[in-house]
Amino acid sequence: MRMYGLSGSGMDVDSMVKGLMKAANVPLDKLNQKKTLLQWKKDDYTTIHKTISDFRNKVFDYKLQKTLSPQKVVSTDETVVTASSGGGVPTVAHKIEVTTLATGASAISTDKAAIVPGADGVVDRSSLEKQFGMAAGTEGKLVINGKEITIKSSDSIYAMVNSINQAGAGVQANYDSTLERFFLSTNTTGASMKIDLAGSDATALSFMNEKLKMTTLVDRTGAGTVADPYVYAAGTALAGKDAAFTLDGQALTQATNSFTISGISYTLKKENASATVAVTTDVDKAVENVKAFIDSYNATLASIYTEVNEKYNKNYAPLTSEQKSSMSDEDIKAWEKTAKTGLLSNDSILRTLTTELRGNIATPISGVTSKYNSMSAIGITSGKYYENGKLYLNETQLRTALQEDPNVLSNLFSTDGDDAAKDGVAVRIYDSLKVAMDQINKSAGVLSGSKDTESAIAKELTQINKNITSTSARVSAMQERYYKQFDAMETMLQRMSQQSSWLSQQFSK
Repeated sequence: MRMYGLSGSGMDVDSMVKGLMKAANVPLDKLNQKKTLLQWKKDDYTTIHKTISDFRNKVFDYKLQKTLSPQKVVSTDETVVTASSGGGVPTVAHKIEVTTLATGASAISTDKAAIVPGADGVVDRSSLEKQFGMAAGTEGKLVINGKEITIKSSDSIYAMVNSINQAGAGVQANYDSTLERFFLSTNTTGASMKIDLAGSDATALSFMNEKLKMTTLVDRTGAGTVADPYVYAAGTALAGKDAAFTLDGQALTQATNSFTISGISYTLKKENASATVAVTTDVDKAVENVKAFIDSYNATLASIYTEVNEKYNKNYAPLTSEQKSSMSDEDIKAWEKTAKTGLLSNDSILRTLTTELRGNIATPISGVTSKYNSMSAIGITSGKYYENGKLYLNETQLRTALQEDPNVLSNLFSTDGDDAAKDGVAVRIYDSLKVAMDQINKSAGVLSGSKDTESAIAKELTQINKNITSTSARVSAMQERYYKQFDAMETMLQRMSQQSSWLSQQFSK
């Protein structure tokens, strides 16, 4: 704590030191302002990097056939078969005749399970013993498709169901307490799917047959002894079926009713029936996709040009703490909005990117022999010079091109040539965006966030922080020196005051 005025000098030392330090604090304020500007610039780079990255992700879709050559697949009878395509398949019709549908294997209780009602008529479902009368303390070995499940009299029917479902036998079990019936079914369809209990012991087989009434799966063969009346009958296993059909006259089978052949996905729905599946180019969808590309391109280019063309006002430097203390929150917000504007003004990375993007669009694709070898040939053109490369679409011209050449979009967008001149527009743009993103990251370290130490901005911030530390130490030392000088002056004035008082007292005697 510093105390002044005891000497009677009347000086406001704190104000005087503060005044003396104003000039000394200017270099420190400038360093802090420069640091703030760099941090704001990094934030701007981060935002524009995300904008470019998002657009690049969308551009990737325009390297794919499903985007450039969308197709409609129409079935003459969707009760027999439905179909779809990811694009890029021949636009022809296929006749399909369905003989059988694929099924899985399943078994259901042929009657209600043999329930043992309690004394009050309520079924106790806590164990197989109490619910079904399984002998106390016994257990059976149930084997399903080679996977062993232990059935214990102390377990509940739901514990048994859970054990079957987790056994990895490819079979799903369920017990419906309302119907009092047990269900088994394979997880998938096909002739290779089965429910086979070979290897199960008599206790398990007896429980399945007598208690759960699974008589279609477990049959009493009569080959066992009186004490052991159940053995698994050969051929009792249930099996699924493959789907059988002819496609364009060729007999085929599939394990499921939904499958893909030559790029067309079929779903069979009805046996002993036929239908024709026709593949055609979906012109409407293709036009819609082109419009979406143009919208994304225009929005991205506008965002980049906004950053590049904004003017930076050097009269609005970041506010110091002292400046903020005398301003309202609204004034601070307004000031900083202006101060943050134009930090990427005429940025070389972004300026180069805008030039490349416009060139990517305008330059014809070398090697495409069709008359449709450029964006302008299909109705995609840029606006006035002051619109900064904004694209417009002549939809009629595009539809004409698609009708004449179904592969026109693939040729113009996704061609991957030996060099950029032979690349399609989407390939060119995708590569140009990657170069810009790498340069931005090298400059601002946007992908590393606060952990960035290698980018140009990070290295500049590191040096500024070192300068701030050394300058702060120098300013603090200067301030301390001023206070010590005023301390010495106060001490001297106080002594002089004391001497003056003593002399006055002496002369007054």
